[in-house]
Amino acid sequence: MLQKSYKELSSVIQAKDEELLLAKQQEDAVMNKEEFKTVTHQRDRTQASQSKPKTQQHQVKERPSVILIGTSNIKGIEPSKLSSKFTLRKLNAYTFEQTESQLRDVNKPPYVIAFHLLTNEMVENSTEHCVNKMRDIITSTLEKFPLCKIVLSAPTPRADSCSLNSQGQLISALLKNEYVNNEKVFFCDNSNLSFKGKAIQRFLSRDQFHLSSQGVNVLASNIRDAIDEALKLPKRIPAQQRNSDYRNYSHTNTDYRDYYDYGQSNTDYRNYDEPHNNSPRGASYSVERQDLNQNETTFPGKYIWSTKAGQKLCDALTQADAKYSIKNFLDKSFKNTSDDIENAVNTCHEIIVNAANKATVFKKPVKQKKRKNKNFFDTDLKTKREILISKGKLLSKFPFDPIVRGSYFKCYREYNKSRKRKKREFKQKILDSLDGLREDNPKEYWNLIKSLKGDKKEGPEKTVNTNVWYTYFKSLNKIPDKYKTRINQIDKILKNMELSHSFNELDFRITSKEVLDAISTMVKIKAR
Repeated sequence: MLQKSYKELSSVIQAKDEELLLAKQQEDAVMNKEEFKTVTHQRDRTQASQSKPKTQQHQVKERPSVILIGTSNIKGIEPSKLSSKFTLRKLNAYTFEQTESQLRDVNKPPYVIAFHLLTNEMVENSTEHCVNKMRDIITSTLEKFPLCKIVLSAPTPRADSCSLNSQGQLISALLKNEYVNNEKVFFCDNSNLSFKGKAIQRFLSRDQFHLSSQGVNVLASNIRDAIDEALKLPKRIPAQQRNSDYRNYSHTNTDYRDYYDYGQSNTDYRNYDEPHNNSPRGASYSVERQDLNQNETTFPGKYIWSTKAGQKLCDALTQADAKYSIKNFLDKSFKNTSDDIENAVNTCHEIIVNAANKATVFKKPVKQKKRKNKNFFDTDLKTKREILISKGKLLSKFPFDPIVRGSYFKCYREYNKSRKRKKREFKQKILDSLDGLREDNPKEYWNLIKSLKGDKKEGPEKTVNTNVWYTYFKSLNKIPDKYKTRINQIDKILKNMELSHSFNELDFRITSKEVLDAISTMVKIKAR
């Protein structure tokens, strides 16, 4: 009987394999036919383009022009290889004066002007001077070219001086905070050249502040991303992310060209040198990480684990229903495919969760009580408080910078004045309302008073217990230990005095004769 069923199943499987093989052959034939059509179509287009006049062939849309002004760190950037979507003109300027001179020589307005300065200037000048000078350069550029957009590249990290590195981070934070809402200015963040605020050594040259070839590649990639954002070009994705390459990625000499646009097909796994040729540089085929993580299940963190929880979980797994589930799980045969592996993980996960539900104690959900704002706290005060909090965070990073401190305390004073004024106006408004409503509308008057009181009623469960009161007052009347011996001595003395008859003259009766004799001896005037 078993042999017969086995033969039937094997014949069915063999028939399915043949059907799959036939389907694959048909698919290959269709693909070859599509490729033949594509090649034929491209050949026809090439012939048609060759037959057109030369004037029609060269009618290409003009690419936007971009000017990059910067220090020696941009020397390694090749304008022809940065991007094929815009033309780049590179100008070297090592100081603010040279930058202003280069801007005066520019006559044709570009689409974008990118600045990468401050590497040399912040060595000799203060933070405030650098920020003000950059502000003046940006303002003069926008006045000369109103339709132009500006890309402001942050100072690159350096390892030759900790103070200069911190100063560069401070300048970056101040400039980014100033132009964060400006539609004409785009900020190029170069923080990927550092880790936890410290420069990565492979991105620096031997002098510890100029960029190496790898650092120049990363800087070029950052500048291109900012220029693409200013020109509203589609975003780019790194090739290693597109191909789901799991190896450790290291920057090469073509880092800033190893990108592609969203518009291209995700099924094409070839990388191209986009500016100069279309020959593939290599191929990398692998499973998409997104597909692997699509159906992953996470173990719920809703249990309390204690010293006895392990034994309870083992006891729950030895119960009849848990044993039955484990037996079914072990009897199943899972293949080495993604679907079967996912099913096995989910089944095992379900068995453990069911046992944990029976064995362990659940965590109690913590309810977070939201703090209710005062009645006078309007949207204006809320906005000012958010701005104050953001400036406080900046102050915590740079506590000794005079510009940051001055900006924070100025905002703090304005916020306090506004809050006190709003509170005073609200109270006066309430008093005016109470004066008018007391006689005109008593019901509304009392409703207003109840609303001002708020919900501060304490129920019987919040009152103090009688035993607590008794213990408290008993402790107040308790005699201190250092006075107990003295009090006991006084008690003994008093008791002994009560028992002893020391006043003998008062222990007998006084006769009437003694009283009359005492009266007769008294002086008449004094007796009166």
